[in-house]
Amino acid sequence: MLWVKESIEQLLSKLHTNLETGLTKEQVKQKHAEFGTNEFEEGKKESLLQKIGHHLLEITTIVLLFAAAISAYLAITTGYGWAKVVVILAIVVLNMVLGIYQENSAEKALAALQSMNAHLTTVLRDGVRMQVDATELVPGDIIEMVAGDMIPADARIISSSSLQVEESALTGESVPVEKDAAAEVSEKAPIGDRLNMLYSGCLVTNGRATAVVVEIGMETEMGKIAGLLNSTSKLMTPLQLRLKELAKRLSIVALLAGILIFIIDVYIYGETIIETLMIAISLAVAAVPETLPVIVTLTLAYGVQNMVRKNTIIRRIPAVE
Repeated sequence: MLWVKESIEQLLSKLHTNLETGLTKEQVKQKHAEFGTNEFEEGKKESLLQKIGHHLLEITTIVLLFAAAISAYLAITTGYGWAKVVVILAIVVLNMVLGIYQENSAEKALAALQSMNAHLTTVLRDGVRMQVDATELVPGDIIEMVAGDMIPADARIISSSSLQVEESALTGESVPVEKDAAAEVSEKAPIGDRLNMLYSGCLVTNGRATAVVVEIGMETEMGKIAGLLNSTSKLMTPLQLRLKELAKRLSIVALLAGILIFIIDVYIYGETIIETLMIAISLAVAAVPETLPVIVTLTLAYGVQNMVRKNTIIRRIPAVE
């Protein structure tokens, strides 16, 4: 429901609230039971083992592990070549550690931001103005906003004076929007044109207003965006797709080269099968660019740090692209 067309009287009636006294304690308790708290649901977090598994299943990592396994077999057979095995495994571990470290850093930063959003809001209940935690708001609460306040929930403006709100979090527009309780708004109007509404997560930059809360938590416009983010499946970035394709092509080239060398040495030059097989496998492993994944990760990690300096949080390193 958009809440933009109804008159103030109709809104107060639908929300079972009173402009002069606000909600009663009993009503707040009932609405808490019905609507829950004014908080966003967190997406399911990956455990450390899940993160490790996620990184190990990347195509470039699989190719490196396969190369390490073959190199280990050759080292056992020939008695030398363990250094290559150690180097490949070290690269896999380093690549994985960098990725997990970045994900954990981003999660901590997001948690810190969420805790910063916890703030008090002036609300009218039982005829008394009081300050309550924003998470305790329910639909029907009469709230008061002044310049500098972060809007805690979606609300319909009842009265306002010189009210301006920055809605860049929702619309991308950094220029504050002038709001007016008396504005006539169409139900088809985009968020930026709903001049009689206040939206959760936006900042009051000027003036003051009295409003009635109409949506909280995941039902707010910001909550709907959070819900979409939580439900979005993990998609591969263009760079990841190109690296996956490159890994496939290199694997095919290495395999074909190994087979070709094996055929030439055995059937043309008459070399022994075991010795030729070792040479072919060694050349195939040598064709795998072991340092490519960690070079890409370090490059993207540098990009992540640059984005952090610009106050942008990157949860997964490939997303910086």
